[in-house]
Amino acid sequence: MEGISNEAASLAGHWGLGKLIVFYDDNHISIDGNTAIAFTEDVSARFDALGWHTIWVKNGNTDYDSIRAAIEEAKSVTDKPTLIKVGFSPAFLRVMYCDSPRLCHLSESEQSSPRYAFFPH
Repeated sequence: MEGISNEAASLAGHWGLGKLIVFYDDNHISIDGNTAIAFTEDVSARFDALGWHTIWVKNGNTDYDSIRAAIEEAKSVTDKPTLIKVGFSPAFLRVMYCDSPRLCHLSESEQSSPRYAFFPH
């Protein structure tokens, strides 16, 4: 996390901003590959130390009930901000930055799959 955002998170914890809910996308991917090459900290422990309530949803790909439950739990905590760390598999949803599905080399069935989102660049 960048320095300024860590300082803002620290201030939110210090001020006890109980209506603040932040989602952390725990997909283990960086621009250079897997985050294990340069990032090993325990994000939840860091936010606990900053005075936040933390929740971990292990399977953000399909466990929507756990995500909803985490949001409800976060709303019930009124004396501190909440971090909801959600585990995602990067391969579960591929976001293609291209002009059309055909340019992304997807089959007909892949083009109609809800697992793919297309955003022109």
